[in-house]
Amino acid sequence: DFKLRSENKKLVQQLVEISGKKSGLEKNILDFDSAREEIELEFLENQAELREYKDRVGQLESKSIELQEKNKLLESLEQDSVDAKRQLKEALSEKAGLSEKVDELSKEAEYLKQRISKLSQDRVSAEESLEDILASFRIIEEKSIANMYKWIKNHQNSVTGLVISYEGDRDLKGWAFTYDQSLACQSFILMGDQSNAQKILNFYKTRAKKTEGGFANAYDAYSGSVMEYNMHVGPNIWLGIAILQYTNKFKDEQFLSVAEDIARWVILMQKEDKEFGIRGGLNISWFSTEHNLDAYAFFGMLHNMADDRMYLDAQQRTLTWLKNNAFNRREGRLNRGKGDSTIATDTFAWAIAAIGPYVLKELDMDPDQIIDFAETNCLVTADYVRPDGEKLKVTGFDFGKYEHLARGGIISTEWTAQMVVTLKMMAVYHRERNEFTKESYYKRKAGFYLSELEKMVIISPSKIGQGEGCLPYASQDDVDTGHGWRVARGSRTGSTAGTAYTIFATYGYNPLMLKQDL
Repeated sequence: DFKLRSENKKLVQQLVEISGKKSGLEKNILDFDSAREEIELEFLENQAELREYKDRVGQLESKSIELQEKNKLLESLEQDSVDAKRQLKEALSEKAGLSEKVDELSKEAEYLKQRISKLSQDRVSAEESLEDILASFRIIEEKSIANMYKWIKNHQNSVTGLVISYEGDRDLKGWAFTYDQSLACQSFILMGDQSNAQKILNFYKTRAKKTEGGFANAYDAYSGSVMEYNMHVGPNIWLGIAILQYTNKFKDEQFLSVAEDIARWVILMQKEDKEFGIRGGLNISWFSTEHNLDAYAFFGMLHNMADDRMYLDAQQRTLTWLKNNAFNRREGRLNRGKGDSTIATDTFAWAIAAIGPYVLKELDMDPDQIIDFAETNCLVTADYVRPDGEKLKVTGFDFGKYEHLARGGIISTEWTAQMVVTLKMMAVYHRERNEFTKESYYKRKAGFYLSELEKMVIISPSKIGQGEGCLPYASQDDVDTGHGWRVARGSRTGSTAGTAYTIFATYGYNPLMLKQDL
């Protein structure tokens, strides 16, 4: 055990160290590209201005010749000759001034070309350094992802099959949130671990207590008893999504009836609303954009699998509700809910992940603009103190617009990982449209944010964790997310959601769409 913990600790240290170097180079490349784009734009403006001045010089040259010839013809007429000489003098003076401006612009153009060349050389150098790092980093990253998977597996209870949501927060000891079970299950699916994925789904099929048609938000990982009696739609839908991903991967339909029960329950609630919006849960009045995005994806996946028109109709009703209540076309983003324009980062990432960039574009919602809004309003660089006291600057995504909260900016590992998945989707989208510059841009962005996440990997402090690497939920403890709940306590708190979604981000796995081959 001691040897294993020591090896795992060393692996985490290597990952954090190399990720720091990798993200630094990736940021340099992004900065080089941004600076080059600005300079190239400046150069184009310079060339346009230069052409304009050269044209004017040419016009004055022609005018000067014309006036000189006119002066010769009018030498006998004193007054006309004086006027012609005056005009010639003015034309020559203006020509001299313009020629001087042409020289200045030509020198500026040469300087800009040199800057572009230097940036290109620096970028190539950074690319070469990055390639050198990547050669060794890929092996470390693969081992680290394997350890994150082991961390999740080690925290799965052998009796209930549930995975604890947080390691290190005494107030949440033993809690297993249903949403987190979906993510843990999909981590197992992604790693080809059918047995452990089954254990989670078996609990919900055979043991989990339901209330009025839905599963509770949280259960006790050790006993299986209900820990949080709130029954929200979102976690239930996510459980259904995990079942569909399991069924798709392993061609095993033993849990499909559970997903269909969830779908019918959600559809009943959908039909209770005159606009066919899906409320947060039973006896809840608010409508969440996130839950309706989840439902859109869930219904579509279930229709593809079960080929039942009922699910397609439900999906189309959900899309209509989203168009009428969630799409904020004026700002190029989505609102948090019906009548709620609060900025929530996950709605931006999941809009693209659930609906897809092509459909969004058809609906007059520009996916590039959604990403731009998220980066403009939710991207932060925050201080992060590692459990050993090391202080780092980390760039990632907050839960919303941090200026609206007194706490300042914090980084959500889960929501940053969601953005990485979405950025990788956007790279594919632009490649399919033969927009290779944009493809490269999004791939570089995704790589940078993933490297920043990997700087936050911590060592599991428990005996169960065996020193495996995991992610905390956020860069600070016990702070307000701005969405009605707080992040977990404990500076060494490992998060199943943060860890699982980082695995998804590494592999570019989108849980909100089915693939023929995971």
